[in-house]
Amino acid sequence: MSVATKLSLLLCAAAFTLVAPVAHAIPWTIATSGTITTGDDPLGLVGGGSLAGKAFSMQVTIDPDLNPLITTDPPYAIQSEGSGPSFTTTVTVDGLSFSSVSSTAGAGFGNFQYLASYLSQGLPLFDAAATTDFGETGADVVVALQSVSSASNMFIPAADFTQVIDYSLQAGDTGEAGWYYYRGADVSYFSAVYDSQVPGSGVQRLQVNNTPEPTVLSLIGLGLLAFGWRVGRKKLA
Repeated sequence: MSVATKLSLLLCAAAFTLVAPVAHAIPWTIATSGTITTGDDPLGLVGGGSLAGKAFSMQVTIDPDLNPLITTDPPYAIQSEGSGPSFTTTVTVDGLSFSSVSSTAGAGFGNFQYLASYLSQGLPLFDAAATTDFGETGADVVVALQSVSSASNMFIPAADFTQVIDYSLQAGDTGEAGWYYYRGADVSYFSAVYDSQVPGSGVQRLQVNNTPEPTVLSLIGLGLLAFGWRVGRKKLA
């Protein structure tokens, strides 16, 4: 059964209950990383040319405060879904990054980010994390898809979107990531499909709320610079 079919069954089976949104301290980020299966970059957004075999990461960040919040228990699931300009997608390929902020307001598409735990309820299904971003970014269109499911490891959502997950895929799991950026008649894209029989292939890692904030990275960089400066002074002394 494909990941898309599993997710469709999961979404259909869940009896969602709408609850009022509450303020959240941080945006909600789901990210995947690994090795690209196939891809091409004619727009030159992440280096140009063939992307097959290159290392990638993709993270989608949303602001739950700008999206309706849907949750259900049991099974325990949390979903944020909206039509505003609240989905930020960043892809990095071999160290080169490209970000887009998309809005579905005029595109007629729907965005969602989803995390569910059936295993924590003792149900013989799977736990899943997924993102669908179909949106307009100016005159361009971006499509970002990522999904990871496991029948043996739990991804337990937190109702306030603060759960942290850092998970490496293993045999029996399924994982897919796809990114498509349309500009006129041209499209830059990549696809990464996990295959446990091919070491290092496709999506290898799932992260939820586990990416350092830019301010933290800046402080780390300043700390390293200060350390280097002190070492340099000692050598000259």
